[in-house]
Amino acid sequence: MLIPSLITSLLLNSNSSNIPSPCCAYNGNGAATLHGIINVANINGFPEPMVLDAWAGGDGVTYNAVLINGTTPDNSIAGWVISNNATHQIFTVYNDGICHSSSTPLATPWVKSFGFCGGLPQGNFVTPIGGYSNPLDTYIWATSYSNNPSFMSFTSKENACAPQFLLSTTSPLSGGSLSISFIAGSSETPPSSWSQTPSYC
Repeated sequence: MLIPSLITSLLLNSNSSNIPSPCCAYNGNGAATLHGIINVANINGFPEPMVLDAWAGGDGVTYNAVLINGTTPDNSIAGWVISNNATHQIFTVYNDGICHSSSTPLATPWVKSFGFCGGLPQGNFVTPIGGYSNPLDTYIWATSYSNNPSFMSFTSKENACAPQFLLSTTSPLSGGSLSISFIAGSSETPPSSWSQTPSYC
């Protein structure tokens, strides 16, 4: 399986005793607008694993979203958004005209924080895993969940804390693993439409 082997490889080549300085994406406050490529499988119209264009981001406080092959929920072929309201956390997955939503009380959230940060309380990636130095000093942080952990890597704070990749043992779309490699981004909040679901939901 890709994710365990990749994490194992990174850890074998890492200096885990070198604890990085905590930071948020692009040395911001937790908000991020990220562009990359996602490896997906078993979504409508794409039964075989393939790599597609992806956007990810959120305001760092109330929501995170992923959009696949599109820049708004309405023109994306698939995606998801997780957000808080006054009493619940709401998770909606959409794929080619089909939506599934569920909610949980804020006392038992799926995601503890929304910031794109490593090692800071406003981020969901709080546990340092290790690091590697080629081509930049890059550090891997993990969620604190023992079941279905996720991993995110950032360059060092001195190298702008740029997100490099996101790996998760589960994917909202297929139930399999998830990987996104980021190629560009900023600490800006995405368009407000990202916090919404498609009009067909």
